[in-house]
Amino acid sequence: DRAALADGRLHIDESAAYRNAGLYLQTNLQLNANGEPLPESFLRDRVEVLIFEIINDDHTFPYTYRNALYNYEVTLKRPGVVIIAKMVYPRIFNIIEPIEWTIKGTAELVAH
Repeated sequence: DRAALADGRLHIDESAAYRNAGLYLQTNLQLNANGEPLPESFLRDRVEVLIFEIINDDHTFPYTYRNALYNYEVTLKRPGVVIIAKMVYPRIFNIIEPIEWTIKGTAELVAH
């Protein structure tokens, strides 16, 4: 958020963060806007974003984010974004069932 930065605050623009996170997942996992794999993608099932949380400058840092449901904890030193997504790795051999993964990630805002 450039206006907040001009005021000396590190603040994440929530709509821009959500939009950019979606584009990041689409580009890297070859998904359409609904999270469905494109024909050239290795994935076969929709990627589901379970958690998308923005930890902004209304918190005191360092801030420890906890999510008991997904057994995830991380300490942020500055504003950041937490994403927890579910994806299914397709079966390769008939004897192995598809593998479901819950991917957890955090990114902090950096200022230059």
